[in-house]
Amino acid sequence: MSLSHACFAAILYYDYLLTLRREVDFFWMKPRRSWMFVLFVANRYITLLSRVPAMVSTFWPRSWGEDGTLSATTHCKVLRTTNASYPSCKTVAVHDQVTVITVQIIAGIIMIIRVYALYMKSRRVLLFLVLVILAGIGVGCWAILSPSPSTARFVPISPLRNGCNVPTTYEQAERNAIAWSGQMAFDAIVFVLTLWRTLRVRRLGNRTLLDIFIRDGALYFGLMTGANVANITTLLVCNTSTTKSLFLGFTNTISSIMISRLMLNLRDPKILMFSQPMIPVPHHCKHDSIFELQAVEKEHEGNRYYIAEY
Repeated sequence: MSLSHACFAAILYYDYLLTLRREVDFFWMKPRRSWMFVLFVANRYITLLSRVPAMVSTFWPRSWGEDGTLSATTHCKVLRTTNASYPSCKTVAVHDQVTVITVQIIAGIIMIIRVYALYMKSRRVLLFLVLVILAGIGVGCWAILSPSPSTARFVPISPLRNGCNVPTTYEQAERNAIAWSGQMAFDAIVFVLTLWRTLRVRRLGNRTLLDIFIRDGALYFGLMTGANVANITTLLVCNTSTTKSLFLGFTNTISSIMISRLMLNLRDPKILMFSQPMIPVPHHCKHDSIFELQAVEKEHEGNRYYIAEY
């Protein structure tokens, strides 16, 4: 597990260094602060800082028997009595779960705002997506907080010389797989709504902001679907606690990286300077909103249009 933690951290911090200059130019150097700035910082730095406890825990020593194995029926009791770092490992496990939920909620909010802006601040679309994400949060809380029955079978623990391997049950793994399936369904809904809207909107020029919307949305959906499928498969198929959680950190890391890049791309002046998307908007559409969307109106062929930028 220590190798997987190191790989996830390497990917995360490498991408952070690659995009740090763009972050400073597009967010920190701008005089205006908004909710999108807060969400960007939260998504980026909660994930960055959350990897520190996971990395530290990989160096905690374990105290197994000489053969390094545990019985599937007694491993929980043995773990508590032979591993002095169990309370700390349990704390790290809870911390990881809270981080996953927090990062996925932030990513969901950002994706909702993208679709909300693309549909000209449609309240029906907003309400629908909010209900979907609330349902997903409810399923996630159920998966994590629901206690396993006393007769539940524990997943065998792989012997490790260092690091944490908190015991889990097969029922818990199945509930986690259901929760991640809900996340994958939400991503699919967002992508379909984005694709539907961009195909119906008239575009001027060869490269527009809408091209970036659909390109980044497709990349995000493709990568997250692959990560979620791998995560769900390992949760349902693998037979040790280490392998069942193998792709959990990877899925959360990729989600945070992709969300950060989505937001950076929409603020890149090299993209915006070539052409702007022209989206028909009603006369009563206002510039202000609770999400502080920036609306820029233009006149074109006697019609009113606006540019949704967040």
